[in-house]
Parts: sequence; C-alpha cells; structure tokens
Amino acid sequence: MAEKHYTCEICIPTARTLAGYGRDETYFLPRSQIGYPSTNADRETPLTNEQITQILFPQREGWKQELESADGDKWESAKHFLDKVLPFFADVMIQDGIYWVQNHPNNDAKVLMVDVLEKADINYSQWARSKVEEVKQLVTRRNVRVNAEGMNLNEQRLTQKLEVVERQMGLMVKSINALQRTILETNAGRNASIGRAGGANGYNDDGHDDDDDDGTGGGAGGGGEGDRMLPVQRPRANGGGLFDGAYEKI
Repeated sequence: MAEKHYTCEICIPTARTLAGYGRDETYFLPRSQIGYPSTNADRETPLTNEQITQILFPQREGWKQELESADGDKWESAKHFLDKVLPFFADVMIQDGIYWVQNHPNNDAKVLMVDVLEKADINYSQWARSKVEEVKQLVTRRNVRVNAEGMNLNEQRLTQKLEVVERQMGLMVKSINALQRTILETNAGRNASIGRAGGANGYNDDGHDDDDDDGTGGGAGGGGEGDRMLPVQRPRANGGGLFDGAYEKI
C-alpha cells in the first residue's frame, strides 16, 4: 500500500526563500566567505587554512608526531581531532574574530588570539575591521538576490495556480453547456410526444378540437370560446393500467 502523507499548499522553494535562503542554498553564513588574512610581508597572498591552524595551535605538529609514534593514541578520534577539528576551529576563530575585535576588544580570548597573530606578522585587527564592512556588503547583495528570486518564484507559482483555475472553469463551462443541451433536447422530445398524443385524439397542438375552427364550441369537447384542453390520466374501464390519451377542459 502506498504511503499517504499531508502536503501543504505552499511552494517549497518559495518557503525556502521566505526563510532567508537562496534558491539553491543549503545555508548562508556571510563571514564564512571572507577568506584568510595575509602577512605584512606579503599582503597580496592570503594565508591558507593549514598555515592559520599552525599559527593558532603551534603545538599541533608535536601532537601529530606523538600520535604517529609507537606509543601514540591509535584511536581514529585522535587523528580526526588533529586533522579535522582543529582546522575547523581555526576557521571559526578567524571568521568570528572580526566581531570580537569590534564588539569585545578587551576580551581575554580576543586579546590572546590577536597577540598570537601579530607575532606571526599578521595585522589581524585592521583586516577584521575591513572584513566587517565586506560582510555587510555581502549580506546586502545577497538579500537583493534572494528577494528577487522569491518574487520570481511567487509569480511562477501564481501563474501555475491561475492556469489550474482557468482549466477548471473551462471544464465547468463545458459541463453547463452539455447540461443545457440535454434539457433542451428533453423538453423538445416531451413537447413532440404531447403533440402526437393530441393529434391522435382529434385535438391540435394547442389542445383545441380540430373541428372547432372558430373557437365557438362544437367538436368532441363542445367547449366554449377560449376553452383549453390539458392531458390527464384516467383509469381504464377494465382496470388495466392508466390511459394516457385523454384530454380535459380547463
């Protein structure tokens, strides 16, 4: 049996953009795009993650040697800590540090990190201030793009909904037209049957006696001027069902 589940009416890509994500974004962290600082000696060449990690965690190489020795820790988690966690932590410190410099200039962690980087010939404080402004510009440009994508998605979704409504209305019009034709055909057939029944009993289509040409009486009904005849159902003399061909004056 196929699984059943609730599906909301909102367009998922539209919901993603309304939540602040781009159409193809999994997440957006603007300060993750600022890169790395450079040394004063070579301002044109940014440092790499490996270089930054070694500067911030100078004992890492010694720990790696201990790990690879005969008596070293053989657990995979130890290797993962040195090769994955510390490089990632270095990225976080560099990226979040631009706000530490701006908002927490006297924080012990900020002071220690800036001191270590300055000893490595990196003017991190100046670089951090420039990157705060760069992040603001990144956010502004990205928000403009995401809002435009959201508007386009909303227009596409609205167009799709309108097309569905138009198709449904077209089907409704066809159904109404078919119903009207059926009613007209049914009424025409019924009138024709009444006319045939009246002719078989000596009455014309308007219920008058065929012999009553001047409308002054005579004929089978002997009715006066303006008398009208309507079909009625009377029991047959032998009791065998209904007799449909009788007319009666009104």
